[in-house]
Amino acid sequence: MCSSDLLVGYWTADLRNSFANQAYAEWFGKSPDEVQGAHLRDVLGAQLYELNLPHIEEALAGQRQRFERQIPIPGDASQTRHAETHYIPDLVNGKPRGFLVLEFDISQVKQAELAAAAASDAKSAFLAAISHEVRTPLNAMFGLAQVGARQPDGFPAKNSFEQILHSAQHLLALVNDVLDLSKIEAGKLALAQEPVNLAQVLDQVIALKALEARHKGLDFHVIEGPGVPKSCLADGTRLSQVLINLLTNAIHYTDHGEVRMHIDVQDDLLCIDVTDTGIGMSAKQRAALFQPFVQVHERSDLRQGGSGLGLVITNRLVEMMNGHIDVDSQPGVGSQFRVRLPIQGATAPDFSALG
Repeated sequence: MCSSDLLVGYWTADLRNSFANQAYAEWFGKSPDEVQGAHLRDVLGAQLYELNLPHIEEALAGQRQRFERQIPIPGDASQTRHAETHYIPDLVNGKPRGFLVLEFDISQVKQAELAAAAASDAKSAFLAAISHEVRTPLNAMFGLAQVGARQPDGFPAKNSFEQILHSAQHLLALVNDVLDLSKIEAGKLALAQEPVNLAQVLDQVIALKALEARHKGLDFHVIEGPGVPKSCLADGTRLSQVLINLLTNAIHYTDHGEVRMHIDVQDDLLCIDVTDTGIGMSAKQRAALFQPFVQVHERSDLRQGGSGLGLVITNRLVEMMNGHIDVDSQPGVGSQFRVRLPIQGATAPDFSALG
């Protein structure tokens, strides 16, 4: 940091300057001799003084201040300096005699931050814009592989088509996760608000995940409480995505025991609890759980796959629905994810237990 990047001054309780370094000449177009003894208003100018006045008053009341401000550069009204300002009270027997001013030029830091943010926004916008172009050829490949995999046993290429189909499903899931997160970060993912039949949503989720759980030899239970309404206002597709992601995660990390989902309504909140008897997580792993592209489990005997985005997307979607998600977990015991979502436009419950 060069000397002109740091402004140092001391102002008495009556806002008269008793010390100013050379940086004042560049920052405010005044030499240290011109600043010394001058009133703070005359140095800052009326407009900047009024902006800073609340911080000045707090400093003189004994409260340390930190804030950022755009300061015009003398001689060029179109240019500004981004400054980080500190007011440090000088107290004697609890009474302020004045305050020390430390002001840093952080213009380059801010420019770098803005450039990084713009690059990130451009990346997210680009991925969101090409989502259709990326998914279309993948879906075509996926459809052709399905046709080949449905050929009768003995068909020479049947096994090859099945391998292609499995790989295509995995690749499409990865692409969907990356594109969904990019759309969320770019602010291009809008949630619908329309009547949703919750029983149909649960039926679709069960149909997708029950076979997967049973293939691993797990007990799979979905319990619908008596307070669940027949329908409510929500985005049915994204609600299904939340449930599927939670169950996928639970099944993936559970080798023995059960996966259980309980859904009910309490205090105008849709309460979704997904519990498993899987490998669980430590406190350190839970802290990294909702970070993009982070795999919290590193055991070599786990065929993890995936992008590490499923729970990240789930968390973002829950936040967009004005809800929240938390998790309890113990290594070797299992995990429980709890989602709470505000429920709107609910119709009368249509209770029928699901098992």
